Amino acid sequence: MATDFEMRFGSKSNVRPSNGKNQPEEKAEFWINIGYLARGAGPEGQDIFVALPMGLPLDTMKALKTNSSNEEFAQLNAARNDVWEQLLKEAHSRLQPGETWVVDPDAPLTLEIRRVREETAVSVDEGKNKFVRKLAFAA
Repeated sequence: MATDFEMRFGSKSNVRPSNGKNQPEEKAEFWINIGYLARGAGPEGQDIFVALPMGLPLDTMKALKTNSSNEEFAQLNAARNDVWEQLLKEAHSRLQPGETWVVDPDAPLTLEIRRVREETAVSVDEGKNKFVRKLAFAA
């Protein structure tokens, strides 16, 4: 018999497993986005990259295994690892934190590789925070 939780939300098998390490997921520094360059579409005529809703974390990907008993499959995985390594190497050499690189901007569908800025802590002065409001509660 299903529990009330299972009836309302589905079985526990639908729950996403954790990474098994009880640690936060590794943060990616390099992201690859797929889309196209909309020439002159920006507010001041600058080009805008129009990407799919989600990018792929490039530097946290794991290489595929190439020790298959199927030689063609092993070669394909080796080639997939190679294209990943080439993109990551080029991204490291081209981009400083906060920069982007559009690969072949004239192609109908292209890639944008973005390097994340380093996180910096911002000190917030609560007395000067325009978003803070004091709540008034009725007695």
